[in-house]
Amino acid sequence: MRYRLYIYLVSYLILNACQKNDPVTKGRFHGKLKSVLEYRDTLYGNYTFEYDSLSLKLKRVRNFNELYIDLKDINNNKIEVKYSLKEMFSGTNYTKTVYAYIESNKIRRFTQLDTISTTENDIMYIDYDSVYIDSIYTSGIYPVVADISYSDYSFEEQNCTHLLASYTTYSVGGGGTSHVDTVHYTYSTIPFSKYIPYQMSPFHFLNGFDALDPSFILGINDIYSNSPNKNLIQRFQSVYFLSNDSYSISYQVNSLNQVIKMDIGSISYVFEYFE
Repeated sequence: MRYRLYIYLVSYLILNACQKNDPVTKGRFHGKLKSVLEYRDTLYGNYTFEYDSLSLKLKRVRNFNELYIDLKDINNNKIEVKYSLKEMFSGTNYTKTVYAYIESNKIRRFTQLDTISTTENDIMYIDYDSVYIDSIYTSGIYPVVADISYSDYSFEEQNCTHLLASYTTYSVGGGGTSHVDTVHYTYSTIPFSKYIPYQMSPFHFLNGFDALDPSFILGINDIYSNSPNKNLIQRFQSVYFLSNDSYSISYQVNSLNQVIKMDIGSISYVFEYFE
């Protein structure tokens, strides 16, 4: 009897010691973005992110459990980003399909599918100067703001501090006025994260895209249209939509230095990550 008790006691101690020394097992998607809640007075978006179990790449995003964004590799140099949307007033379902043309994980061009003619229309060109971005051109939102280009990017300590934005605005009568403005950026001390939107995305001024624009979505898979900054943006000057307003962005981080909340203007985002 004493021998059995001794065996049981030794077995228990060995098992307990192994359990205490075992490292905490992390999930396959550890650290990846799991969900984003968007608040505009009330809950506006409830986004969940789904990843491929083998490649660990983002494959789709759901909004309130309904398919919102679907990613598809057309070939090694072309990716389809398809949005499932609803008309604001009629509630009619429709899709918006954007194609990104890639070279060495850098986006060179965006096109948008014309669902009637089934042809692709160019909406954005991006040029690079070695590592850093050189210029971006997009047709904009005619007849409000058109022929928008970014150029003369300036960097300090791996952060873009300012750039030139040229664009044309149109009056009610149809006449166009050309503008050249300087956009300034200041930065927080928080390291850059590809899971945080509004980090110099060239889509912010294009109609029909929100924070989860194609540039941001592809950036989650390490495919960029802008050279990533070293830190997250704290303040930037907007020169679009006939204004020169400045916007501040505030962040809250957890003990792992992950951003769990972001406020920009009256909009708030809450982030959750896979453990």
